[in-house]
Amino acid sequence: MERWAKDQKEAVVKRPRELLSDPNAPRGAIVDLAKQVQIPKTTIYIWNRELKDQIDRQDPTKRTPASLWSSEAKFQAVLATAT
Repeated sequence: MERWAKDQKEAVVKRPRELLSDPNAPRGAIVDLAKQVQIPKTTIYIWNRELKDQIDRQDPTKRTPASLWSSEAKFQAVLATAT
């Protein structure tokens, strides 16, 4: 049984992704967030990694060398970057 509700987990995971993507985020921002929401920082990092892995699994081109992409994946990459 999970200790935290799914909506609470989603709300908490959204914040570190914003903090980690901000180059001006202060050091220890995740630790401060963990104290604020009273969830261990390791749990927040685990949730963040799980979300990243889930996103990577949805996109077959992530973490795969371009030489191993299918022709369809290569075509989609060209379309996405054409603008």
